[in-house]
Amino acid sequence: QNSASSASNPIPFWVGITVFYGEVNDLTWDESRNILYISIPGTSTLYPDTVVAINPTKLTVEWTYSPGTKSQPDRLALSGDGKYLYVGLDGQGTVQQLILGNQTFQLGNSISLGSQPGLGPFYALDLQVAPGQSDTIAVARGIPISVSIVQAQGGVAVYDGTVQRPSVVTPKTQAGDVLLDTIQWGVDATAIYAADNENASGDFYQLAVSANGVTLVSDSPNFFP
Repeated sequence: QNSASSASNPIPFWVGITVFYGEVNDLTWDESRNILYISIPGTSTLYPDTVVAINPTKLTVEWTYSPGTKSQPDRLALSGDGKYLYVGLDGQGTVQQLILGNQTFQLGNSISLGSQPGLGPFYALDLQVAPGQSDTIAVARGIPISVSIVQAQGGVAVYDGTVQRPSVVTPKTQAGDVLLDTIQWGVDATAIYAADNENASGDFYQLAVSANGVTLVSDSPNFFP
């Protein structure tokens, strides 16, 4: 602008957009490698039941991870140091750790999420890596969608490698409908925040995390009505 605060002459520029023609469950960006990771359900006609690493600059597929038919790769979480990519496999009731390299990966831990009698294995409704602890993850565990049963039956559990910490916050361990569908770590690995996406009240929760696991600190009802 000049001294009279009038607008300068416009300068044209172009924005290039590339569209991925396939179904996508989740995605996450790897800043250190400039790679976009996407998880693709089995119903997609392109790369079904696969995690794909895409270089958006070169428009190339760097690698693919295909855990098997009906594995249903879904939630993705990248560790802060870029060492691991965690993949929730809904069809297997597990979280698979991928050890990332330069344009490649290796299989790491396979983390079983447990199950609920009569309802079947849990899967990762949400998945987050602990700040500063790339081998530690928090998982909001759910069951397959049912008309009469809420999804978030498994609550929030924390895993170190493949070992689950004992204390878990679930609807059964708390009074009232404590439904933890989405989660986010705080600034460090001592707190998790969670939200209820299923009830009309839309509660907001604060959880404390210790070496023993997870405990409920507060429940703010009608936070996301």
